[in-house]
Amino acid sequence: MSGPGGILDVWLGDLAISSALETDVRAVCAAGTGGLPALAVALGDVARRHRLEVRIIPRIRVDGPSVLVLFGPRTTRAK
Repeated sequence: MSGPGGILDVWLGDLAISSALETDVRAVCAAGTGGLPALAVALGDVARRHRLEVRIIPRIRVDGPSVLVLFGPRTTRAK
């Protein structure tokens, strides 16, 4: 996907709701949020709506900057 400031490589996982999740991620990309911090917040909001966790990893590719976005199930952590 093409995102604000570069390419977004998005992994949606093996999720039954992946089409709805993809629609929401594409909407964030189309909105053109400015910069990585704003993108991270917007994708975090998407993850919360779908009850998922998200990891956002900035990368540099041969053809320029990109962001790797990984969605997955929430994990419970022992306290």
